[in-house]
Amino acid sequence: SPEAARVFADAWASVSSGAPLPLPLASVGQGTTATAVAAGLQVAFEPSLANAETLAAELPEELGPHILYAASAIAPGTLQKGLEARGFTVERLDTYTTQAVREQSADALELIGRTDVVTFGSPSAVYAWASVTSHRPVAACIGGTSWKAAEADGFIRIYGPRKPGIAGWAEVTVDAVVDILRGVSHMKLS
Repeated sequence: SPEAARVFADAWASVSSGAPLPLPLASVGQGTTATAVAAGLQVAFEPSLANAETLAAELPEELGPHILYAASAIAPGTLQKGLEARGFTVERLDTYTTQAVREQSADALELIGRTDVVTFGSPSAVYAWASVTSHRPVAACIGGTSWKAAEADGFIRIYGPRKPGIAGWAEVTVDAVVDILRGVSHMKLS
């Protein structure tokens, strides 16, 4: 994730004295790559689709056999298990976590209740939304994992890009808003 890349890059910068990272870096997608590059790191590999399943399947063997996997503490084991199934040895480094805001203000709850389109960049964002309201507006998801979480939490109208990532997410968010303005009601995979 971009946040894992940011934390990893900051940690490397604090101990490297400006030296380049002495190992190849793989990224799950464009958002993570952009964060790493902005921090001065070179990305050696990015999969054809921005998700853990594809990264696990496509990571070149020459980038192993030992993998240091920087992730959110709440990330599922999809990437790690997929890489281990291919023979890689994976050391997971939980670099950050996310959690829902425990209490919403009355103003925030009122805005949530009037929302027509909500965007989700992770399953944890879906769970956070669902924990504070039963309102299920149109959902625009960054990819399949968020889509599945939205579906499981009762969202009916869900938009998601065929190719997960920031650009596709922005596109389906615009599509969702346009469809709301036109009165269109369906699920859509762009």
